[in-house]
Amino acid sequence: MSKRTNIIVLKLVPYTSGTAIMKGLSPDMGQLAFFVRGMGNKKAKNQILSHAGAILDVEYTEKQGTDLLSVSQLERLVHYQNVPGDVVKSSLMLFLAEIILKSTQQNDGSREMYQLAVSTFEWIDVSNRLANIHLYFLANWIKLLGLQPQQTQDVNQVFDLQEGTWLSKQIVPVEGRVLSADDAKVFIQAFDLRMANLDDLSLSGESRRRLLHALVNYLCFQLSIGKGITSLPIIELLFDEK
Repeated sequence: MSKRTNIIVLKLVPYTSGTAIMKGLSPDMGQLAFFVRGMGNKKAKNQILSHAGAILDVEYTEKQGTDLLSVSQLERLVHYQNVPGDVVKSSLMLFLAEIILKSTQQNDGSREMYQLAVSTFEWIDVSNRLANIHLYFLANWIKLLGLQPQQTQDVNQVFDLQEGTWLSKQIVPVEGRVLSADDAKVFIQAFDLRMANLDDLSLSGESRRRLLHALVNYLCFQLSIGKGITSLPIIELLFDEK
């Protein structure tokens, strides 16, 4: 019997000639993996629909003895108006899709996580205010994973991203792991970001880069994502001057 669900496409992995494994985030079942046919060339319908960030309605059947779901039909739920052909917007979607992929597992996720991703991807498509949208997503994604760091009353303390703890101000900051007191303050403030106040976070290009690294490193440390986020350098380059 066929079933249906909505997904956000996270990654497409070629399998055999004309087929692929598509990984996506669903609202009720978390991350799922699908076996997709019709991937033979760039003009194939399934190929066109299956880019990272695509929001689809999927009809599928379960395959006995495997976690792979066999796709019988794909339909686009959201028609992006500005993402196709826009390097910044498409790169942002690829980056956030990789974040989702590497921080969830098979059948792991929640409706709130799915809704956060959908609203963020739709914002990326229609808005030109993109400088902080990936920071907003990262901070709120970390919160939904239950990993939000605690506040501190001592503004002079530094923050250890690996241990998720505040340390004495006498501890020397370590790039990539221990934030200075100033960077730690901005890091904690990021968890108050909402779409309605994205522009309230006014940062220099360098400060934004450090905050991006802090959020990504914190997520990778807390979830033991050993190889990191491979698309991060692209985002750094695109937002270096913003």
